[in-house]
Amino acid sequence: MWNPRITRILAGMFFFFVPASPILADDSPLAYKQVIDLSIPKELKGPGTREGYFYTPGPITVFAYEPPCTVVIRDPAAPDPPIRSGSVDVGSRYYETTVPAGFYYISVTADAGVLVGVDSTHKCNGFYHYISTGGAYENSPLESKFYLRGTNGCDDLMYIFAPQGSSSGTTCCDTICLEACGETFNLTDSDDYHAWSPGDLTGVLNPVTGNPVQVLARDDLGYFVPPYNAETSSYSYFRTYVGQDEYLNIHSFADDMSYQIVTMQTIPPTSITSGTLQDGETFTYTGSGIFTSRVLRIRTDKGEASVSVIGGVNAADNTNYMSYVLDQTGNMQGTDFITRSHTGGFIYVTGLQNDTTVEVRDAATDALQSVNHIGEAQLINANPGNGTWRIRADKEVTVAVGKGTGGTFIPLTQNTSGTTPFPPVIAGVWWSPYYPRTSDSSIVVHFLTDELCNGRVRYKVGSAPWAETSAGSLGTEHQRSIPIGGLTEETIVRFQAKATDQSGMITVDDNDGNDYVVTVRKDAPDLEVSISSVFTESGSRTIRYAVHNAGAGDANDVFLNIGLEGLQPFTDGVESNYSQVSSNRITASLPVPDVSVNSTEYVDLDLKPYLSHTGTPNYRTLSCESVAEDDFGHLYTQNQPSAIEDFDDAQIEFEMASTRYVVLANLTRFFSVNSAASAASQRMPCEMAYFACQREAALAYMSTGDVHQIRSYIQSRFNGKVNEGWRDAGYLLLVGCSSVIPAFGWTLDCAFTDEFQLWMSDNTYANLDNDDHYSPELIIGRITGNHPDTYSALFERALTPNFFDKALTVSGTGDGEVSFSGNAR
Repeated sequence: MWNPRITRILAGMFFFFVPASPILADDSPLAYKQVIDLSIPKELKGPGTREGYFYTPGPITVFAYEPPCTVVIRDPAAPDPPIRSGSVDVGSRYYETTVPAGFYYISVTADAGVLVGVDSTHKCNGFYHYISTGGAYENSPLESKFYLRGTNGCDDLMYIFAPQGSSSGTTCCDTICLEACGETFNLTDSDDYHAWSPGDLTGVLNPVTGNPVQVLARDDLGYFVPPYNAETSSYSYFRTYVGQDEYLNIHSFADDMSYQIVTMQTIPPTSITSGTLQDGETFTYTGSGIFTSRVLRIRTDKGEASVSVIGGVNAADNTNYMSYVLDQTGNMQGTDFITRSHTGGFIYVTGLQNDTTVEVRDAATDALQSVNHIGEAQLINANPGNGTWRIRADKEVTVAVGKGTGGTFIPLTQNTSGTTPFPPVIAGVWWSPYYPRTSDSSIVVHFLTDELCNGRVRYKVGSAPWAETSAGSLGTEHQRSIPIGGLTEETIVRFQAKATDQSGMITVDDNDGNDYVVTVRKDAPDLEVSISSVFTESGSRTIRYAVHNAGAGDANDVFLNIGLEGLQPFTDGVESNYSQVSSNRITASLPVPDVSVNSTEYVDLDLKPYLSHTGTPNYRTLSCESVAEDDFGHLYTQNQPSAIEDFDDAQIEFEMASTRYVVLANLTRFFSVNSAASAASQRMPCEMAYFACQREAALAYMSTGDVHQIRSYIQSRFNGKVNEGWRDAGYLLLVGCSSVIPAFGWTLDCAFTDEFQLWMSDNTYANLDNDDHYSPELIIGRITGNHPDTYSALFERALTPNFFDKALTVSGTGDGEVSFSGNAR
């Protein structure tokens, strides 16, 4: 009843504690000397199964060591149909259920450990873990692998002992154990042990190297201790834990039987007491208040004693426990047993053969208490009350002792009866693939039966009539295929499992009248888009998108349509819709590599913030939409609300304000004279944005063609967003021909001629102070062309300029590129 982890310490160090008290419990449901018949008709028993008869206060857990395993639980009072049935497969490893308190029969089809009376609400139990292979003496507490059950009600302790020597391994917090998440133990020798607090645990223990182990789940007392009997030794060794004021009972089956008790909590182990017992005598050691005398090793003459931790000084220690009694060789099945019991509790003796005589005597005085006659699968409560009793039988029996609610592993034996005319039991129905697609050729249905059967599956695909598979070979594990090849649309498949045993009896599992229903889905992609990273560089931003395909089909021809405000995309291959650029809106279509099922692709979108003539943008992505096709060419469009990014406007404006270089463009007018569907037209804004990044320039957009508004926008330093110092010989690059950004001219009145327009190239835009001399404050240039490709070529050339020592200057009158070309000629 002590919670903290116990470790080995050097002799001479001692500690004390006060034990807790468990709750009280009810009396036995079976009166003294009352017999109950637990027999099950042989017709209902599967051949070769491991079977057992037992009492449980409710919980039943089956740990299967060789799945798949079918579990059938029957109430002997009404054996057909089973009160519970189920299966254990490689995906679960255990089956757990709860039944009303009472007596039951269980059969399993594989090596298993059957634990009764223990679950998350039935706590404060003590028990050693066992594996049963079905043989008469093959209920083993010493193994290299155990599925573990721990509870957190009283002591919350678990112990690992290695009686054969060194052993090391790990535990897991679940039975599948994809990765170790529990304890790591390393026992150096047979005197070492490992203790920890498991909490409410259903897990697994796997020794990695060394010898097999014993495992004690110690949430309270109430258990027999399995011995270790080495072939070369003349002694039996028992390893256990005994709490303060609890009784450790050593029961002798022979005269002059010697024993010794040592504590394993000191190095080396220290002897506590020793002595000699006569046949039928019991030595009871009362658990010490000394901290270092709790984990004990008991040595007895080999095969002449059994050991239990049952009862105690406190009344609460004498209730709420259950254990199968072990004979002098450590077996649950035998003819001679000694155990302590309590008034109101039980000693359940179960017959394994007909015409069995059971005699109960006082173990110390040999006084006869009762003589009882039971048959195979009959159980009697042979508990006289408080005392230590010896139970002998002329044929082998099992004996369970307890009071109230308690938990223990039960013994299993193997049924050797043949097949019967009674209907088989079907359990563990599942199918693969679990999520079938239209590209799959079949659905494979798997199920188990409790006896040898031929399995079939009755099925219906969509609106087609019901059909049935051929029969499989005789066995207890079945799989039949439903053909679904050729489906192109989402289709409902219904099926029923069908088993026919060797006598011709048929069982159909139709899922309680609902049929098993599977949806065959199209090979449809299901894209999940998120923002993986955002990279910031001076003058630009990059968003890295993660595009994951969580669907059942490959995603082909994938694009992300991304709504942008105040941001110009310039990633290679991106295409954009500029129809709302005058409102600072651009929609970018970003190509994504094909995304196969359950894979992720990453794509980057490079963005250049821009200044706007129509108002200050909120620099952000407005929306994200994924577009993809499946293998059949069907289009799938999905909104991706989690892939939205809102940038720091103040930081972006700070970066643009410090520039000495401004690139000014009018994309509204550019796309009015160039087709937006043209690849060359799409490239131009991207090349321009890339050029601006390389020149560390600010990018500015406008939509007007009014030269006065254009000039005012420039003179205002783009609504005050560019620093004042830019006005002093800063650089302004106009992008567009005169039909996109018109030249600024004025009327010249000469006395000797008529009035005419005088065109000053773009110098007027560079005259920021409006003086009458038209002298520029800015360095100004223009990139123009008759075709969008010309712009791209000029941007590329400007990034890698060639320097010349000769120049041609052209001047003259006229309007636009045609006049300039004529003057140049």
